[in-house]
Amino acid sequence: MNIFKKKANINNDKNIDTNKDINRKKSKIVQIIQIPFIGYLLLACVLNFVLEMLSRHSFIKALRFVGHSPAVFAYNAFIIFVTLSLVLFAKRKVFATVFVCAAWIASAFANWIVLCFRTTPFSAIDILMLRNVMTMLDKYMTKWQMVLSVIGIILVIILLIYLYVRLPKTTHKRHPLRASAYVCMCGFLIVTLTKVAVETQTVSDNFGNLAYAYNDYGFAYCFSNSIIDVGISKPKDYSEERVKEIVEPLFYDKSEVIFDKKLIAEKKKAEKEKNADKAKEQKKKEKAYPNVIVIQLESVFDTKYMRDFYTSENPMPFLAQLKRKYSSGLFTVPAVGAGTANTEFEVQTGMSTQFFGAGEYPFKTVMKNTTCDSMAYDFKRYGYTTTGFHNNDATFYERYIDYSNLGFESFSGMEHMWGLHYTPRGWAKDDVLDDLIVDRIKQTKEKDYITTITVQCHGRYPKKHTNTLTNIDCYFAGQYADDKAKQAAWEYYVNMCKECDNTIRNLVRKLEELDEPTVLFMYGDHLPSLDLHEEDLNGISLYETEWVMWDNMGLRTEHKDIKSYQASTYIFNRLKMKGGLMQNFHNKYMHGENQKEYLDKLETLEYDTLYGNRYAYDQTNPFPQTDMTMGIRKIKVKEYKIMGERVWVYGKNFNEFSEVHIDGQAVDTIYASPEVLIIDVEDMKTGNLLSVVQVGDDHIVLSETDAISISTEDETTQSLVE
Repeated sequence: MNIFKKKANINNDKNIDTNKDINRKKSKIVQIIQIPFIGYLLLACVLNFVLEMLSRHSFIKALRFVGHSPAVFAYNAFIIFVTLSLVLFAKRKVFATVFVCAAWIASAFANWIVLCFRTTPFSAIDILMLRNVMTMLDKYMTKWQMVLSVIGIILVIILLIYLYVRLPKTTHKRHPLRASAYVCMCGFLIVTLTKVAVETQTVSDNFGNLAYAYNDYGFAYCFSNSIIDVGISKPKDYSEERVKEIVEPLFYDKSEVIFDKKLIAEKKKAEKEKNADKAKEQKKKEKAYPNVIVIQLESVFDTKYMRDFYTSENPMPFLAQLKRKYSSGLFTVPAVGAGTANTEFEVQTGMSTQFFGAGEYPFKTVMKNTTCDSMAYDFKRYGYTTTGFHNNDATFYERYIDYSNLGFESFSGMEHMWGLHYTPRGWAKDDVLDDLIVDRIKQTKEKDYITTITVQCHGRYPKKHTNTLTNIDCYFAGQYADDKAKQAAWEYYVNMCKECDNTIRNLVRKLEELDEPTVLFMYGDHLPSLDLHEEDLNGISLYETEWVMWDNMGLRTEHKDIKSYQASTYIFNRLKMKGGLMQNFHNKYMHGENQKEYLDKLETLEYDTLYGNRYAYDQTNPFPQTDMTMGIRKIKVKEYKIMGERVWVYGKNFNEFSEVHIDGQAVDTIYASPEVLIIDVEDMKTGNLLSVVQVGDDHIVLSETDAISISTEDETTQSLVE
């Protein structure tokens, strides 16, 4: 028995020693992890994997990314590690660590949500779009989804507040100098690593395709890049000599780019005196110039390019007829599933967005404060009236500002339209646009340049059958044959395309009746956000739509493929009209064999005219911001009548976006008709000023009528004396 006891004691001693060894090893591991550099690096790796899993909507795909691109994964983890190093400055280091992790996870979760609705990933520019996004949430989310989202955000905020209060403060003495040195070292390392990664092509700093970039280079790097990389970087060889080298060979007279009325008058007088016959000939030419209408068709493309997809009838038969009879071709665009404004920017300016920051919308950044050459300015030189239409919020993508910086004299968003109808998804239908375009042509004595952006075919598309005015059926064969949700989404989409096609048909018919020389150039801005992949398409890529140009002038028909930033050059060339700087640039360089050199020169010219010293224009900005009016119909307040507890405001051209203001403050307004608005009498006091403003969902005032002085002493009619 004693022998057994001794053996048992020996075994117990061995177990105790083993446990002590394990505890010592655990203690050493804990000690190693507690070293900031090691602990944060491990945390960064774990966090990076979570971000990739959310970004790719898959645990398996995240694992594949780690296995396929370990160096890229490690680089992304180090980016996260650098942000975690900032925690060293905080008193509550534990909470600060939680907060940084939460910020990264929130960004990745936002990307996860965004990718459910569109193909383009979440980037920093989307944060600037938050105001616009809030006004259209109901088109993408159900009410219960919005409620749950709000509850989720509130719970996260409450949790962070609770953790801030409950988590302990750091007991160790802070060392700000040591922390600064540590962070500076991390900053130096990440800058060095980035340069090495770019030079070795481990990652790229030029995202031609944002969706592919996120997939190839990781969420942390791409999202961080979208924060830092904004605008066009200054080219290494940028100088006055370099710009002159690019511009001097162009068939381009800088003196023609003048919009100062006094200078224009002096120039015309000199030309008239110099050559009266030439002036007559020029006037005759101007009379023969056509109206030019450019329409950007939201998410429109021909479903014949879809594999294993069939419809009961052609959704866009009229467009198909135009493509056969008139000039047409493929249209390379900078976006897929979203990014309407970037295609629009390229067409209007002749500039490429590929040189801007990752996912950047110039309409949301540089164009808010900068004027530049555009088709509108180019046509204004020929005496054209320039007008823009978009049957969506005028404030979306800041168009109510940007269009005045692009040389437009008038712009109409949905807030200045009448008789709007809406799709089952809440977007305004396109059927209002044809009448507006024709009305504008009739209004003006001059020739018209009109650009229009449609919206009816915009996503998000329903996952269940939705009744529409047209009844086109569709079905999938192949891999999507049993996907009912996909079939329902595509069924809705093709029926919206059918209605859009009807609008185009009506517009062309009305233009033919006008009997004025007219050119109508139409193109799709990007493929629809219907979870498309390259293998779903046959004959086009994800970044190709189509264009077609109708005319009633007998222009020769040709079929060719063009890029969106070359579209304006094509239009001016076909009309035998001289464009601006960018059009002359493209004519000179775009057909050369060295396309890299062409794009390098284009980047330099874009930088110079938007961010640089404008050497191309002799260091001046010849494009003054236009005094743009909102809407093509003047809205007026004529009189008001006090009737008991209500006030009836009479006027002209009111709509559902009209809002009565008393001394600049909005009051509850009932829209009764285009001639009548109703408010409560308690909102009015003698001496106040009454006006009517046009506002959208974000409550930004777009236009305002002349004001009426209020008198409430007796219930009489008060009128505006004009």
